[in-house]
Amino acid sequence: MFIFDIYITTYSLVARYHSFRKRLKRGTMAIIIVKCLLFAKIKDLLNNQSSIDIELDDDHCKPIDLFNKLKQLYPQASSVLDICMLAINLEYVDKDENIEIKSTDEVSIIPPVSGG
Repeated sequence: MFIFDIYITTYSLVARYHSFRKRLKRGTMAIIIVKCLLFAKIKDLLNNQSSIDIELDDDHCKPIDLFNKLKQLYPQASSVLDICMLAINLEYVDKDENIEIKSTDEVSIIPPVSGG
């Protein structure tokens, strides 16, 4: 019985998560949830999380909007975010590029590589 309860609870949470992630409506403003993969220094600054979900206010979100939201939510990482690269669906993009980020995109925040 216990395992069955865990299965049902897990299934319910996963279903709710996917439903929530697809799209939220708040008044007339569309909200999307974008999953951002984190690496190296930026991962360290955000409590060693390998990914975070960011709620964005608009269906037409640009890379610069994502970085501004990240800086707002995580001010301790602001200086590192300024020098990070962004990859969307495994392709590097410039922060100022005029492309739209969608909730289904795989977004990676990649800090400069260093080492010896």
